[in-house]
Amino acid sequence: MADASSSSGSFAPGAAVRIFGLVKAAQHNGKTGTISARRAASSGRVGVSLDDGSATLSVRPANLELLEVLPAAAKAAPSPAPPAPLPEEEKPRTLKMETQILAEFAGNRDPDLAALYHHRRDMAFDAFNVPEYTAQVLDYYEKGLAVVEVVPRLLGGTPCFLVCLAHPDKDRNTLCQMAFQCRRQFLGYSMLVKQHCFVCQRPGAAKCSKCECACFCSSECETQGRAEHALLCKLVRASKVNLDTEVVQLL
Repeated sequence: MADASSSSGSFAPGAAVRIFGLVKAAQHNGKTGTISARRAASSGRVGVSLDDGSATLSVRPANLELLEVLPAAAKAAPSPAPPAPLPEEEKPRTLKMETQILAEFAGNRDPDLAALYHHRRDMAFDAFNVPEYTAQVLDYYEKGLAVVEVVPRLLGGTPCFLVCLAHPDKDRNTLCQMAFQCRRQFLGYSMLVKQHCFVCQRPGAAKCSKCECACFCSSECETQGRAEHALLCKLVRASKVNLDTEVVQLL
């Protein structure tokens, strides 16, 4: 076995690895998986999708062994010593499915629950109303991120869409917990938005034909919401956005 940190090429997506030496998440030691995301410059970690399908982890290269065929002499070499225990703030991050949160979001008509997101610092899910959602996307653009994908999703009878944003410097994007909940492997930030009218909250409203990131049920509502939506619409239209057409049922 070879230490996956021995070469930057070892982190190519698809490489097979074994996890060892974890302290905070020792239950994953010995498990095998596949590199699913390149190394993030901020943390130095890579994404690892476990072979048993139970989770996707964010792991330090020092805690990975690359599974490859080596000469007999190399096979006889001792395994590398376990690394020192990780500080609390650097413990491996496990992505878990939170079906109950999706169900609660879909079943609540409160206008303050228009968009669901995962707060990375607090490690918790929270929701935005429409003005907050718009302000958050604009804030992302100010920080250099841009919308790169809009992905349809269905929560029971509630149509939604996932707005995915990423930074052009790929090393600044890490595994997205919200996208993971929506069965989308994505590096960056995302918000799950109900396809309700942004003005009157009517369900099943059509998405803005220019940007796909807002919804209006009628020309009257679109006119009423135009001032608040105009800047966001302009920024998204200037971005290179992949509009997925496959609707995935989540609940």
